[in-house]
Amino acid sequence: MGKCLLLREKESNDRYESLLSHHGLTPHSIPVIQNTILSPGQDSDPRNVVRIPELDQYEGVIITSRHAVEFVRINDIDLAGKKLGVVGPNTSLLLEQIGFKPDYINNNAAELSDVILAECDGLRWLYLKGNLSLDIISARFRNSAHSVDELVVYVTEKSVRCGERIAEYARSEEIDKVDEIIQSVESVQWIVFFSPSGVMYSMDSLLDCFPSSVKLIAFGPSTAKEVRKWFEGYEVRVCKSPTPQGVLACILSDPDS
Repeated sequence: MGKCLLLREKESNDRYESLLSHHGLTPHSIPVIQNTILSPGQDSDPRNVVRIPELDQYEGVIITSRHAVEFVRINDIDLAGKKLGVVGPNTSLLLEQIGFKPDYINNNAAELSDVILAECDGLRWLYLKGNLSLDIISARFRNSAHSVDELVVYVTEKSVRCGERIAEYARSEEIDKVDEIIQSVESVQWIVFFSPSGVMYSMDSLLDCFPSSVKLIAFGPSTAKEVRKWFEGYEVRVCKSPTPQGVLACILSDPDS
């Protein structure tokens, strides 16, 4: 099935690389973004400091990424008694590992917002987000009986040497943009995008290094929208679940399904 470039930081006992290797692919992870978790304490850089509001004024908390979970963990935020809405099973698992069980789990922010609006009655929510998070949740909450306040708890920036690492990978796999044909010993090159910001920070290097014959996979509709915006003429598949199994299912699926 070929090679799979994962635009994310490799983790210990990486579930993505393990599953894809088991099914005959050759995965490789390259971090394209880096995240700084903010803190309410003093920091030499004031941009890394956040003011945490009184949580008693909120009935619910929305968490859409593992970085927001890490913010809760390292700052010892007590979410006991709150309704918890979470995007993705991995985020849910991480939240449970620090002692908080989600009430609502969905695969993307739009679905989560719709469920909250349908099943909860006029609660006030706090959304723990990153500086580049899309305006999906707040847009869904406008003109509803609910209210949501946003709190930026982590900052996303381009990873150091992102473009250089992508170019090195392309050279090592003998990929050359000649006549729009991949020159590689394997049949297919897959590239997996995990977030809209990951698309933004990697697209220039990818467009320079890879032909349109590579196959692209996007984590959810928001990421897919950003991918299609820049990669015209490329085949794009969309994960139905933001998990290693979701990536594998995309690779194994019919392109028209």
